[in-house]
Amino acid sequence: MVLDNDTRGWIMTALSGIACTLGASVICVDLIVRQFPGKKDFRIQDSNVFLSSSLSLSFGVMVKSPLSRIIVFSCF
Repeated sequence: MVLDNDTRGWIMTALSGIACTLGASVICVDLIVRQFPGKKDFRIQDSNVFLSSSLSLSFGVMVKSPLSRIIVFSCF
C-alpha cells in the first residue's frame, strides 16, 4: 500500500506530536519514583545519572537520524 505525500506528512506530524508529549512528560517521572520505598527525596534536577542518560539518549537520536541518511545515500 503506497501512501501519498499528504497522508505521510500527516502521519509523521501526528507521531511527532505524540513523541513530543511523551518527552515532555518525563518531567513527571520523579512523582512516580517518589512512591517507591527509600526514594522519598528523589528529584530529577538533583540526579546527575538521570540527566546525563537523558542527554545521551537525545544526542544518540539526533546523531542517528542524519547519519542513517548519509550512509544510505552514499551506498547507492
